[in-house]
Amino acid sequence: MQLSGAQIEEAKMLTAGKMKLYRKDRLFASDKEKSELLSDTLKSVRITDEAAYFSSTKHGNSQSLN
Repeated sequence: MQLSGAQIEEAKMLTAGKMKLYRKDRLFASDKEKSELLSDTLKSVRITDEAAYFSSTKHGNSQSLN
């Protein structure tokens, strides 16, 4: 089966469009994974900082607010 020049061009356009969508989806998935990893990292740092702060106030290192 032979395709006409117009059919070949149409197939190229459809393929290019599908590749753009695929790249966009992969980029989004990659960005989503990166943002989730960053968020988890920041949460763990904040928890560590809060634990250090509250453990230091238990030992009398806090100042009075008067």
